[in-house]
Amino acid sequence: MAHLPPQNIPAFEPFSQRKTLFLPAPGRVGVLVETVNGRRRSRNKKFTSAAAALAWCIKHRGNLVFFCNDDPAQN
Repeated sequence: MAHLPPQNIPAFEPFSQRKTLFLPAPGRVGVLVETVNGRRRSRNKKFTSAAAALAWCIKHRGNLVFFCNDDPAQN
């Protein structure tokens, strides 16, 4: 008998990582939010593509929040 996957991830918190990158489509400029000593700071981060942003997040152990906006030309 096959088991269905759980409906949610247990103990998942979006800001459980020190770094979270919010990246709107097409993925060239994002906002990196870092938690350092209990304080949050943010800064813009540029990438050549969304794939490069994903590779950066994997390398630096950060969360990636990718979303589509109404007009990709605004990024």
